[in-house]
Order: sequence, then C-alpha cells, then structure tokens
Amino acid sequence: MKSDTPTAVRIVPQVQLGNSLLHKMAEIRDKIAHRAYELFAFRGFSHWHDLDDWFRAESELFRAMPIKVTETDQSVTVQAGVPGFIEKHLEISVEPRWLVIAGTHEKKSDNKEKDRTIYSETSNQVFRAFYLPAEIDPCKAKAFLNQGELEITLPKNEIGTQLAAKKAVS
Repeated sequence: MKSDTPTAVRIVPQVQLGNSLLHKMAEIRDKIAHRAYELFAFRGFSHWHDLDDWFRAESELFRAMPIKVTETDQSVTVQAGVPGFIEKHLEISVEPRWLVIAGTHEKKSDNKEKDRTIYSETSNQVFRAFYLPAEIDPCKAKAFLNQGELEITLPKNEIGTQLAAKKAVS
C-alpha cells in the first residue's frame, strides 16, 4: 500500500553555474545520437530520415515528463509527473536560473527467455532541463515526491523578490 505522505527528495545546489548542466546535456545528447545512429544503421544507412531517427531515439530513451511551472512574488514552483520513480531514483540540480530533473530506475523483467528487445515504448529514464522565469536561491530549494508527483519549491533570491515587488507596484 502506498503512503500519502510526501517524501523529501535531495536537491543538489550547483556552485559553478552551467558546468553541471552542460555536462549532463552533453551526456544526454551523446546517448540520443548513439541510438539514432543505431536506427540509421538498422535501416541500411538510408538517408533523409535523420530527424525521425533522432526523435525515435529520444522517445525510446526518455519518458515524457509533464511539467507545470507557477510563479509568485516569493517563489517559483515546479510540478512534474514522474510515475514509477521514488526519491532515490531522482536527481534534482538547481542553479540560480536553471533546474534539471533527471532520473533512472531499474526495470524488473520477468522474462525468462534470453530475447533481445528491438523496440520499446517504455523508458526507465526521465530528463528535463529548463531556464527558470526568475533568479532563485538554490540553497533554499525544497522538493517532495508523493505518489509519482514531484513538487519543487524554489524561493526567489532577495534581489529577485525585490524586483518582483517593484514590478507589481509600477
């Protein structure tokens, strides 16, 4: 039976802006490119399907993650659907203007045969990286997971909060 109590998810505030994000994005790009090349080779190296191969590789490797971002004067809140993931499967990195949500979990297979998967619509990985609408304080970020729903609260830094207040008054 699943609990209705939200579980805290560890957030890694990034000190060096952009370095971890660029590294992670390069790693993801390489995985997708490798799979896209496999698809290209499987089709006999026939040209003019580059984008199709790329999108198919992307969908095979990473599960879609619905996201909702809301903003108040004090914070930015991100809600993400990550069904099947638990807190230890997720890695959340926060920079003043960036949020990265990545996750991988092991698939358990009851298949006793030694068959080889040619194509699968399911993925055990998620990845989203996006630019935040306001500068936040990475050290004050909090994340909770409750039955496949991830909620990340990102308090704005002092300057961002003051700018939002001035904008509201104007």
